[in-house]
Amino acid sequence: MNNNNMDANQQHSGSKGLFLLGVGLGAAIGLLLAPRSGEEIRRTIRESTNKGRETLGQRGHELSERARGVIEKGKEYILWGRETVNSAVSAGKQAYHDKQHAGNHSNSDAMR
Repeated sequence: MNNNNMDANQQHSGSKGLFLLGVGLGAAIGLLLAPRSGEEIRRTIRESTNKGRETLGQRGHELSERARGVIEKGKEYILWGRETVNSAVSAGKQAYHDKQHAGNHSNSDAMR
């Protein structure tokens, strides 16, 4: 996984979150300063709050899915690393055994 891509994605996600926060704050300030009745302002704030909750819920779900993907990728890398190390150890053991076996034949031939 490329760290540059991950950093860019995180920066993009952070910028998006800040943008949404700015929109929400701007809307709230606009509502408070607008000449409306108290009931209208409360209803509008309630609707904006509900939309904000939905957006946060969706973002939380997206982040959760992304985290699962990263975890699965990490598991794959660990499994690959383990298999690679095991293969290298087996090859090393076999080479050692072959060398020992070849050495024993050389020694027994020399003694004859």
